[in-house]
Amino acid sequence: MSKAEKAREIQDKLQCNHCKGVFSGSLAQALKVVYEGRTTYCSDACRKAFKRERFSIPIPNRGACLGCGKEFFSRRDAKFCGMKCYTGSKQFSQMLADARNNSMTPYSIKKRAESARRGEGKPCLECGENVYVKNSEKTKKFCSRICYRAYMAKRFDRQIASPDQMALPQGYDGFLDRSLLTCPVVGCSWQGDHLSIHVNTAHGITAAEFKRATGFNKHTGVVSRPMAERLRARAVVGVALDSTYWGGGFPDGVERRHSLEAQEHHAKSRALCGNGPVRACIGCGVVFQQATPFGKKIHCSVECRTKTYANQKVK
Repeated sequence: MSKAEKAREIQDKLQCNHCKGVFSGSLAQALKVVYEGRTTYCSDACRKAFKRERFSIPIPNRGACLGCGKEFFSRRDAKFCGMKCYTGSKQFSQMLADARNNSMTPYSIKKRAESARRGEGKPCLECGENVYVKNSEKTKKFCSRICYRAYMAKRFDRQIASPDQMALPQGYDGFLDRSLLTCPVVGCSWQGDHLSIHVNTAHGITAAEFKRATGFNKHTGVVSRPMAERLRARAVVGVALDSTYWGGGFPDGVERRHSLEAQEHHAKSRALCGNGPVRACIGCGVVFQQATPFGKKIHCSVECRTKTYANQKVK
């Protein structure tokens, strides 16, 4: 009996890898089982549940958060349960004030670069190496992605918690800034430089599936810092020499996904920019300071905004 005939025979007797139930699947599923030895699932719910179980690991209790006072769980010995508590704490305010005095925040560097002459070099915020910045690259603050992650990890990821599972709402820069990466799969004690290759060869999870399940950006290299430095030092050859080949946004048919890593970087950038301008509330007239320099806030609080809209409806 050929493999194609065997696939047609087992098509109505496939077994779900999660619930172990027998179901009638598609011919494509049966072919993958016969030819590739792949596992299959009776539904999308079973597939997601199985992956959640593989990535779940026990997390120790770290006690009360210094910000909100609630107990939280983290793999690191952290002091805060999350980004919101840390950025609202006295420790973060003091760190930000010290950094501003030393002109070492991205916002102050940007202001200083605006008045610099075209093509002038400036130091990397992390390693201090002189970086040549063109007129079109005024916002460039780091010599490489490696230094960017190390800079963010020092100011955020080593202070805040790393909660349940690898798919974290924070901690990606700190994770990739290590000299050795650890595998998040339950029962696996692997440590090494290239995590994407490990989960593919050892656990049968492709790099794309792993990054989606753990919240990394699609194009993030899940490698240790020494490996990233070695890869960056390689000579640029082939298609990498053609700068026009890269960029241009997402091609048609490619999913646009705002990953947890991207959300984390967005929150960090906003927190480092400091407070915004002083404004007057259009509802009660109270003068308040906007939390960030982005946008234009017209109400001092959510309660004041709700009351203003309610009065407008009555009229």
